[in-house]
Amino acid sequence: MEEENDDGFLHLPDHTIAMRKACQFCLDLFESLNLHSGNGGVLHHGVDKDTIRRMRELSNLHEERRDRACQQFWSPQNNDNSLPPIEIPKRHISIEELEHQTETQQKQPWSFRREFQNLNIPCLITGLDATHFQRLNEKWRRNKTPYDDDENEEEKEEEEAGKINRRWFLEHLGEDHQVPLRYYKEEDSTQCLDGEGRAVECKTRMVTMKDWIDILNKAANNNSPVFYLKDWHLQQELPSSPPLYSCPEIFRHDLLNSFLMRFTTGDYRFCYWGPAQSVTNRHSDVLHSFSWSYNVAGTKEWTFYSPFLTDTEEIDPMANASGKQDRVIFTVRQETGQTIFVPAKWQHTVVNLEETISINHNWITTSNLDLTWVCLKTEMIAISNELQSWGDVMQADAEVLENMLRGCVGLDVTSFFLMILVQLLELAQHLSPLRNEITNKELNIARKEEVMFDIFQLSQVLQDVVAADDELVQLRNRLGAILKSDSLAEKAERMAKTLLGWVNTIQ
Repeated sequence: MEEENDDGFLHLPDHTIAMRKACQFCLDLFESLNLHSGNGGVLHHGVDKDTIRRMRELSNLHEERRDRACQQFWSPQNNDNSLPPIEIPKRHISIEELEHQTETQQKQPWSFRREFQNLNIPCLITGLDATHFQRLNEKWRRNKTPYDDDENEEEKEEEEAGKINRRWFLEHLGEDHQVPLRYYKEEDSTQCLDGEGRAVECKTRMVTMKDWIDILNKAANNNSPVFYLKDWHLQQELPSSPPLYSCPEIFRHDLLNSFLMRFTTGDYRFCYWGPAQSVTNRHSDVLHSFSWSYNVAGTKEWTFYSPFLTDTEEIDPMANASGKQDRVIFTVRQETGQTIFVPAKWQHTVVNLEETISINHNWITTSNLDLTWVCLKTEMIAISNELQSWGDVMQADAEVLENMLRGCVGLDVTSFFLMILVQLLELAQHLSPLRNEITNKELNIARKEEVMFDIFQLSQVLQDVVAADDELVQLRNRLGAILKSDSLAEKAERMAKTLLGWVNTIQ
C-alpha cells in the first residue's frame, strides 16, 4: 500500500487526493479538540440535561416515528391503535406561516426538519420566490413586451414560445455551449421500472444551447421522443459571478453537498428544463436522498406512489376518490414560484404541463442518513452478486468495489464514512470549551435541540458503519484502498471509535 509522501501526492487519483484532504481535515480537528482525553462532559457544557435526554430519545425513536408517519399518511385506517398517533403536518405551507408558527426565523429550519424531514412527509411551499430566488426569477422569466419591428421571425417565434427567457442562456452561456438532453428509447418510454424495481435509465445526447432552443421551438408540433434537459450542473458551468439564488435556510442542513463541494468537484445541484409533456418516469431519488425543487417558470404535476404498492401492482385511479381502500397515489400541481419537498424513498413521476424550468437539489441530512446507508449496502450486495455471476473471471479488490459503488450511486463507503466524521467533529467543535463563550450564548433552545439530535443520529449510523466488519463492507480495506495508505485508514477508524465513545459520555 502506497504511503503518503509529497512526491507521490500529485500522481494519485483525484478521488484519493480529495478523500485524503477530508481525512486530514478530520485528524487535525480531532487533535485540536483533544477528544481522546475523555473530556466529553466538558464538551457538551451549555446544553442542559433535559434537552440531551429528549434528543437522545427522539433519535432512538426516529426510525419508528418515520415509519408510523408513512403508514398513517398512506393507510390511516390500518394504524396501530395501541400507539399514540403521529401528528401529520399540512401538505401546503407558506414560509410566512412557518415563521409565525416558530416565532423567530432562527427556529424555522429546525421546525421544518422536525415536521417534515424527520417524519419524511412531502409538502408544497410558497414564499421563497421573493427572497432566495428573486435574482433568478428576474433573469430567467420572460417579461412579455411588444415586439420590436426589427426582430426577425425566428426571434418572434422564440418570444411567443413560453414563460422562459431563453435569450439569457444564449447570451451568458453561448450558442455553442453543450448541454445534456435526456430521453428514453422507444421501447423504454412506457416502462418505468426494470426487473429489479429500479428506474429505467434514460439515454443522454449532448447538443448545443442553440440546438436545444431549436428543439423547444419545434416541440409543440413534433411527435418524436420528447427530450428533457435535466441533471444539468449549471452552477458549475456558469462563469464566476454573484450566485443566481441562495439555498433556503430550511434546506441548508446538507451533509452531502457541503462535503462534496468542500473536498471534491462534484455536487447534487441541478437545473431541469423541459417542454410540455416531458416527463421523469416513476423513480425514487438517488442515495435515498431528500430533494427539493423550485419552479422558476412553468407548471409540473407530481404523482407520488404508496410504498406499500408492489412495483407491478395495477393502480386503480378511482380508488382514492371512492374511499374504498387506502390511498395508493396522490397528485400535486406545482405552479411557478412554488417549491416542493420530496421525501426520501418515495417513488414519484413528474410531468411538465407546459415548458418548465426548475432548480433541484438532492441532499442528505441526519434525518435520512440511515436510509442512505441502507441504499449503499443494497448496492454493495447487488455488486457482489454481479461479480459472483462472473465466476472467477474477476476477483475484485477493495478499490474496484469502491469504484463500482461510486459509479452506481455517486458515493462510496469511504466518502460516506468521512462525510459523517466531518459533520460529527464540527458539531463537537461547536460545543468545545474553546468556542463556548462565542457559541453557546447564541444557541437558542431550537439550535441546542438540533445540535444534540444531529450528534446522536450521526453516531448511530457511524456505529453501524464501524461495526459492519463483514465481508460485504470491509471498512478498513475500503479506506486503505481509496486513501492508498494503511496508516491513514487505521487512524481514521480509531478516530471514529473514539468519537463514538465520546458521544456515549454525553448525559
